[in-house]
Amino acid sequence: MSAIKLHLLQRSLRAHILAWVGLIPIFGMPCAFAGWMIARDCRRLQRTVPNAASRYVLRAQLLSILGTLFSVLVLGLLALRATKNLH
Repeated sequence: MSAIKLHLLQRSLRAHILAWVGLIPIFGMPCAFAGWMIARDCRRLQRTVPNAASRYVLRAQLLSILGTLFSVLVLGLLALRATKNLH
């Protein structure tokens, strides 16, 4: 296996793991963002090099987006609740 294919496989799995950790509200937001960026880079590299873990990359992108949106929603709800408690 070439070094590029191995590197792509490792990054694909790293993005997948970071995306799962990114589903934790607020604390997982940096992981979700990192997983999103790594998955984006893997998708670009997949155009030239075949990737055995392409399903994991697609799943990582979806989970990262959901994790980021979920964290933003939780932060928004916390901010809304904090502003209502001020009155």
